[in-house]
Amino acid sequence: MDERKGKGKLFVGTLLLILTPVFLFVKLTSGWAIVRDLMLLVWWAFIFWLLVTGLKESRPTDSK
Repeated sequence: MDERKGKGKLFVGTLLLILTPVFLFVKLTSGWAIVRDLMLLVWWAFIFWLLVTGLKESRPTDSK
């Protein structure tokens, strides 16, 4: 069951990685631009967390 959950996280993480454009980051000229970039950094951290945990969960274990 964990392997299936890991593949789902990989799929969603890859899809979000492809669909979220990098050009959303803007030049830091105002307070709102800084807040926007920080929110985007949190979003990208979430995507990479999905990918990393998905990779760890999708690996087969050597349990006998």
